[in-house]
Amino acid sequence: AIDAAKRLATKTGQSEDMHIAHYYCENAEYELKNNEPQKALKLVKKAISSDRSCARASILEGNIESRLGNDKSAIRAYRRVEDQNPDYIPEILEPLTRCYKAVGNVSEMLQFLREILNRHGGISVMLCLSELIRNQQGDSEAAEFIAAYLEHKPSLRGMDRLIDLALIHIKDPARDKLEALKNVTSQLLVNNPVYKCELCGFHGKTLHWQCPGCK
Repeated sequence: AIDAAKRLATKTGQSEDMHIAHYYCENAEYELKNNEPQKALKLVKKAISSDRSCARASILEGNIESRLGNDKSAIRAYRRVEDQNPDYIPEILEPLTRCYKAVGNVSEMLQFLREILNRHGGISVMLCLSELIRNQQGDSEAAEFIAAYLEHKPSLRGMDRLIDLALIHIKDPARDKLEALKNVTSQLLVNNPVYKCELCGFHGKTLHWQCPGCK
């Protein structure tokens, strides 16, 4: 199977180490489905040894460590993703937030998100940060934060979330207009692809580590 990974690397012109790392990750996911997290963790370690830039391996490691109750180890694994490939930061936001809450250190998560937002931007990071702000400071502060972000970087997802916060408090006739606008933004988001292959343009709602379109 590793030889097959090497042949695929030659065919696609991509890194041989990358394909070998993905091979180990595929096997790790198989072991996880069989409820063998320790075996999966060993395979993930091999993936990282093969290719230290493999974000998939770090995400998997974080998922496994979190599943085993090792939240601090999971946090370290998830945070490596920024240096490996910041495009995958949205994939770690939800589990990383859970881990920080589990260890009782939400303030560090807030700081991390602010740093990430400054370095890379990203609507997913902004929305995650806004939710933590909402939990700590309230709806108004979260809405102000989102509105300030949207002034410089308009986003459909951001607008949709801002409408959600507004609807919580508005009771007068203006609510009908906001609900109509919410229906429009929600429908647009349903039709908006989440993932897109950089090589062939294949898009969909699910993350495929190997593109179904161009392989």
